[in-house]
Amino acid sequence: MKMDRSKDTCIGVRKTYDAILGFLISIPGGTIVVAASPVVYLLSFLTYNASHPSYISILLTTSGFSIFSVLIVAWIVAGVSIWKNMPNLLTVTIFVYTCLGHWSLVSFLVVMFYGFGNMPLSYSGYLCSILIPSVMLLLFSSDLMRVKRSAMFKELAATALAVEGATAPVVVA
Repeated sequence: MKMDRSKDTCIGVRKTYDAILGFLISIPGGTIVVAASPVVYLLSFLTYNASHPSYISILLTTSGFSIFSVLIVAWIVAGVSIWKNMPNLLTVTIFVYTCLGHWSLVSFLVVMFYGFGNMPLSYSGYLCSILIPSVMLLLFSSDLMRVKRSAMFKELAATALAVEGATAPVVVA
């Protein structure tokens, strides 16, 4: 029996993911709202920690406000760049979201492999409840903004071709 290694077994998942991203960028303001989800998640996490203090939440809240300030600035930059149709400025926000998402992913893996044996189970569960949603939200938002940036570049290219064709120079002989 010969195995066909070139067969794509995840094509349905990939098409569905691309369709969801395409749907979200087609909604006016949809990208800005979805890009706000990591900001809202972190704000709700920091609010919860402020009202329910514990040893580990105090440690996480201190670093959480630093990350929140970077994330809120990146989200504001994303909103302005989408609103004013500036795809190169959106690249900065995509970079920040992707970096924070990968940093959260590495943090989760470090906690999972090295921390579970050395921490109480309640701390491990608390950290996982923080890191898993943040990884998913940050990386999904960065993918969504990447698709939006590609659509913005296509729109700008089409506009440039239309303007170039409409204002062709007239040669007078």
